[in-house]
Amino acid sequence: MERWVNSADWNQQRLVFPSTTGTVLFRHNVRRAWLDLIARDGLPVYGLHALRHTCASLTLQAGIGLAEIAAKLGDENTAFGARAYAHVLQATKRQAEDRFGRFLTGRPSDWIVVEILANRPPTPAIT
Repeated sequence: MERWVNSADWNQQRLVFPSTTGTVLFRHNVRRAWLDLIARDGLPVYGLHALRHTCASLTLQAGIGLAEIAAKLGDENTAFGARAYAHVLQATKRQAEDRFGRFLTGRPSDWIVVEILANRPPTPAIT
């Protein structure tokens, strides 16, 4: 195999993911290899596209913005990502609020709200 890889005929198209013979990968071969891999490791069966969503979710959780993720995934805008990953964005927002709260007060963000409400002067009654 190594001799074939180093030969002039190997991967003449300069493919990022060539087949074992250096040619274009066919979708059914990729899917078969994917299903064999997850079956071998006893993983739940998900399509390859699920890896895209996993990548986006983990990247969001790492604090990377939607615009950067959309560009990396080849999306034209962030609208789909904002809808598709709203649940991740909410969790990330909460983590950011907690970090900011700890930065300001040394306590999580929910303590800031409690302290503001506890120290707020009474609202005058409307008569």
